[in-house]
Amino acid sequence: MIVPDPGCLMFRNLPRYSVLDLSFNLLRAIPDTFHHLSSLRTVYFVQNRISRISGLQGVGATLRSLELGGNKLRVNLVTT
Repeated sequence: MIVPDPGCLMFRNLPRYSVLDLSFNLLRAIPDTFHHLSSLRTVYFVQNRISRISGLQGVGATLRSLELGGNKLRVNLVTT
């Protein structure tokens, strides 16, 4: 599967997808265009190069599973 540039308009034509697998694509970030995919329930970003989670605004109401295994995620803990 060829992954489009994260700024690509391709995702705007796929509003009814419920599962999307972008694993093993060396992505460094989650594409900003995911807010157009309002029916997403499961997203796979396994074995990419993602280090922080952002770009999922607008899919929170339907998203049930976000698979990020094999990425080097950083966690910032806030202590009070």
